[in-house]
Amino acid sequence: MAEIKAEDIIIDEEFLRILPRLDDYTFSGLEDSIVQNGVTIPLVLWNGILIDGHHRLEICIKHNLPFEVTHKEFDSREEALIWIITNQVLRRNLAPMHLSYFRGRHYNADKMIQGSLRHSSAEIKKGQNDLFYGTTAARLSDVYNVSPKTIQRDARIAETIDAIGDISSDAKKKILSGKGQISRIRLEELSSVTSDELSETIDSILDGTHQRHRRRVGAYEPDKIGGDASGKSSASLMVLVSKLLDDFNDGIKSLNNKEDPEEVKPAIRSLIDLLEELYGRI
Repeated sequence: MAEIKAEDIIIDEEFLRILPRLDDYTFSGLEDSIVQNGVTIPLVLWNGILIDGHHRLEICIKHNLPFEVTHKEFDSREEALIWIITNQVLRRNLAPMHLSYFRGRHYNADKMIQGSLRHSSAEIKKGQNDLFYGTTAARLSDVYNVSPKTIQRDARIAETIDAIGDISSDAKKKILSGKGQISRIRLEELSSVTSDELSETIDSILDGTHQRHRRRVGAYEPDKIGGDASGKSSASLMVLVSKLLDDFNDGIKSLNNKEDPEEVKPAIRSLIDLLEELYGRI
């Protein structure tokens, strides 16, 4: 097989944007290791597109270092995307919001694959179809150890985060890192707001004022949802509490296997924000 040169490798912008960017300290440590020891993990390509090893390639180009590649085969772009996501989830301690985003992107990609297969499944027997498809949210809930309802909500949240990223990549990075001071419930609400309100929210995320000045769309308002002042007859409040508890439980699970205090802090901050969200909406 001919040697692959750096200039021959395709960098796909969508794949690049979903990957977590290493902080300066971690990147510097990786750079020192590669300069001293070389690249010990091959870069991974699919049809010439880089799907794993962006930081390693960047360092190799900078220092003119050799590298090895390995190749993966997938039937579609969505399958490649799912591989990228699962690879990242297995290898990294992700912020709770980034993990939520990955679950949502995985769900949406999986649904696209299923939709494509259904259109071309005339040769597949019905029993095989039922066995293969199942329920996407239920299957992924087993993979990620969250409820099917959480997987479906994550899909909507991922779409909102991508819409924000189309306007401001910096705002998207802040959200995914957990530093954007915005809850998953608020991101779900933003899926149905006007472009002006989305832009206002992005501005508040970038300047750090969102948590203090956010407009609580869908907040508990008894006079608008048919409940009395005490909220005794309101199902809306219970739905909100249920969503917050789902998020809280997912946040608790994200604390598992985190030994570095700096890795634990974003998850704890997320749990505190959820409690404040609940308190402020009642």
